[in-house]
Amino acid sequence: MKGLVWRKVQLYKGSSMKKIAIVGGGISGLTVAERLSEQFEITLFEQNDYLGGHTQTHQLEIEGCSRAIDTGFIVYNDRTYPNFMALLARLGCEGQPTEMSFSLKRPNLEYNGHSFKTLFAQKSNLFRPRFWKMLRDIVRFNRIARLVLATDPEPLIDFCRREKFGDAFIFDYLVPMAAAIWSTGDDGILAFPIGMLSQFFNHHGLLDLVNRPQWYVVQGGSDQYVNVIRNRLQDLRLGCPVRAVTREKT
Repeated sequence: MKGLVWRKVQLYKGSSMKKIAIVGGGISGLTVAERLSEQFEITLFEQNDYLGGHTQTHQLEIEGCSRAIDTGFIVYNDRTYPNFMALLARLGCEGQPTEMSFSLKRPNLEYNGHSFKTLFAQKSNLFRPRFWKMLRDIVRFNRIARLVLATDPEPLIDFCRREKFGDAFIFDYLVPMAAAIWSTGDDGILAFPIGMLSQFFNHHGLLDLVNRPQWYVVQGGSDQYVNVIRNRLQDLRLGCPVRAVTREKT
């Protein structure tokens, strides 16, 4: 949920600080609250009974050890999350390096894109012309996709057919990876605008074969930063949806 800020110029009696109401307790609203809380009296309204938006951490017992498992917001990287990394540093929350790679397993085909070794973990891939054609198409797609305008509405399948990408690339690589990212069925991905997909892939380093961004998880779970900010705020209104905002005459 995006945080929307509303300032009220009226001062509290006996207080030298102005009051600010923040609507929304997701990452945007929490970040705004954290940045302004030292200079203003903050009241944060959130319609849900919890903070953090899609941040969701579960503490599970696995082989006698407590593990923090994130099922909402999971990872961030050092290339496209500079403000979030600065926020974590201010809050004293540490990141832990992790690996982000794509794997596919289906009848007669299995591979992982992390390294040459994992790419050909199924040795028969070495002798499959279809697999080598897929790899060549990946390199070509990564080059072409950088040139696609973000506003290009052409469906993915039409783009791939027009550029003569093979079925192995489309159905053994691009569609399953995009479907995993957006939790969407094949038909939805095939109809996805090529501009939006290319922009997302480029933004997250998915078009890079080398020098990819380093990915991290929040050590102890992503709810760590939510809890730190929660403890710094004194006026939280959870389960309190805002129906309207009106401006008072002064």
